[in-house]
Amino acid sequence: MIRIGYIVTAIAIVLTVSVLSLRAATDTATTKPTTEEQIGALRVRVAELEAQVAQLQTQIKQKDLAIERMQRRMAIVPKIEGPLSNAPPGITLGTAPALVAPAIPPGWVPQQFNGSTFYLVPLSQQQEAQTTKGAPSGTGTLTLPAK
Repeated sequence: MIRIGYIVTAIAIVLTVSVLSLRAATDTATTKPTTEEQIGALRVRVAELEAQVAQLQTQIKQKDLAIERMQRRMAIVPKIEGPLSNAPPGITLGTAPALVAPAIPPGWVPQQFNGSTFYLVPLSQQQEAQTTKGAPSGTGTLTLPAK
């Protein structure tokens, strides 16, 4: 009894697979474009590409003309010799502002560390008295007020 069920199921599966494969074969045969359709599509594509090439060639000609006009304009501009040779015309050369050394406040002590200058800044008299607590001036520990 069970064997008959297996046989019937196997026959049904074989028939389903064969019907589906035949349908797929006929579908691909009908959807494949003909040679004439392919040639027509290619001719349309070639025409589109030729129009695009013509448009790009006119753009190139326009840009070449713009470059030539700019080069002619550049030939008219006089050359400036000196430190501002790349400056646009009409710029007058003046003197550069002098660098002024920064004023160091009194009491600040310059120190060097790894080639850089830093300054020891003294605390005000009131803060110094609170932080040193009897230690000599310039030494001591900093105590923070309790929260």
